[in-house]
Amino acid sequence: MPATIQPERILRDLAELWTSLAQPDQGASTASGVLRACSMTLLVAAASADDVQDAAETMGELMHEHPSRAIILKPSAAPDDLSARVYAQCWMPFGGRQQICCEQIEITTPEEKLDEVSRVILGLLAPDLPAVLWCRGPGWFHRAGFERIYPLIDKLVLDSCESGDAQSAWELMRRLRAVGHPRVADLAWSRLTMWREMIAFTLEASVPKQEQQAIGEIAVEFYGAVPSTSCYYMGAWLARALPAAALRFDAVPGEVGRVAGVVFKGPGMDLAFRRLEGDTVEISGRQSNVVVLPHATDYRAMREELTITGSDPTFDAVFESADRLRQQS
Repeated sequence: MPATIQPERILRDLAELWTSLAQPDQGASTASGVLRACSMTLLVAAASADDVQDAAETMGELMHEHPSRAIILKPSAAPDDLSARVYAQCWMPFGGRQQICCEQIEITTPEEKLDEVSRVILGLLAPDLPAVLWCRGPGWFHRAGFERIYPLIDKLVLDSCESGDAQSAWELMRRLRAVGHPRVADLAWSRLTMWREMIAFTLEASVPKQEQQAIGEIAVEFYGAVPSTSCYYMGAWLARALPAAALRFDAVPGEVGRVAGVVFKGPGMDLAFRRLEGDTVEISGRQSNVVVLPHATDYRAMREELTITGSDPTFDAVFESADRLRQQS
């Protein structure tokens, strides 16, 4: 008999899980108990079977601020390897006496079963709460039936820098955004938040308004042979803020896929932000100093994206501008 899974059975397993967690011999005292927390459904498509552990660890961190019913899709090459299991992520807040727990469901699915899995997911969504799909690898978008999940969710999150091919990433995002639902977010943009905050703060604090308006050149430095999507996002964001300045992209030696630096030039002004080794950036100009700027992990980027439940007009505008920059370069 072909393997199959039923949402009713998974929900019964969840009910039994919560009953067992509430038992004193499972670590819950009668005075404190267990708090069941859920603010959304977070569906995660793991890049591979080996990626499931990393995905689960990141989701465990996210649950502290964004408690969710988490569903992990684990890809399988075996045509009959269709199964599901449930478990919980629990933690005790500092100084508290009550455990906070979030439920997780892991569904192992071959490509041939994605149609069936989409129907199962429909029965597992937390009612009346937003649903977010985080796709951790580009391979899912080439799987027949993966698109059947889109109507079930409110937001799709991907990382265009993970594709290894900027052209393919842009084409994919353009197709997804043309459909209009779900909303599409890119972690390559979210990872730039600390860069943008650092640049905006430095310009505001050290460069007078008249000198900012006189900036004539902006150079976005990048690692690799061609700019990544994050470099185009950075360039588009800067061009929108300083439309009179000429924008260019300069290649420098280093790790492919990351923004290496940003340089501003104007009359009597030369201000540069350049990534050093590790988590530091050198700011050089009239005064020079080194600041800590951690690389944005999956956790940091996803934590930011999960706070945006509606549309993101800033990203929408930057995406269109970045796409034009890419086509012109």
